[in-house]
Amino acid sequence: MRAVVRERLVKLHRAMAAAGVDVSSISADWSQIPPAITVNCPADQLDLARAIAAAFDWSETAERSDEEAAEPDLADLLTKAQQATDAISAYLAIADTATAAQVRAEVKAIDQRQRVIIVALARAIRKILIGNQT
Repeated sequence: MRAVVRERLVKLHRAMAAAGVDVSSISADWSQIPPAITVNCPADQLDLARAIAAAFDWSETAERSDEEAAEPDLADLLTKAQQATDAISAYLAIADTATAAQVRAEVKAIDQRQRVIIVALARAIRKILIGNQT
């Protein structure tokens, strides 16, 4: 649930930024639905930020729609998987001679690539499973 809340706030923040609101922070009071939004931004942009927050769709339907729109292209997923495999192979070729800092940096980069692929793969599998149920 917490990840969903964060994702929705990130989406709201992006909508405000796209409209030109310079948001320094955003928070939500979830004791009511829709949540009460607090936005820290320049005073002359506050009315616009409030209007965007008031118009924001907090429904589960909108959330599912956002997830479906983010579905990865399988060709893109395959490309990312190949790039990750190539990166791992390149790392393994230098692993024995790399410094500790190089090892940490490369492991971190590999981890970030793998996370992107795992999330995209999970979405693709979910889409396939849902498609097979209809």
